[in-house]
Amino acid sequence: RVIVFRDGLSEGQQQSASKNEVPAIRDGIKKVYPSLDPKITFVVGTKDHNKRVFRLDGKNIVNTNPGDIIDSKIVREDVPEFYQ
Repeated sequence: RVIVFRDGLSEGQQQSASKNEVPAIRDGIKKVYPSLDPKITFVVGTKDHNKRVFRLDGKNIVNTNPGDIIDSKIVREDVPEFYQ
């Protein structure tokens, strides 16, 4: 399995990058290793968002805990997405 971590893409560039870059990566692998056909996972990481997530602690509103994963309610439905 090949895992590609990609950064520096705007939301509008993500679909184009996955459609163009994944086949290019696959072609490059085939040129070097003709018999290899690995699964490719293409992960786009971004830090530029304007969402702020909090949780209730009793009657207080506080920051989420380190390592919390938010993967429902506020995420896009057209792509697998989460916030950490």
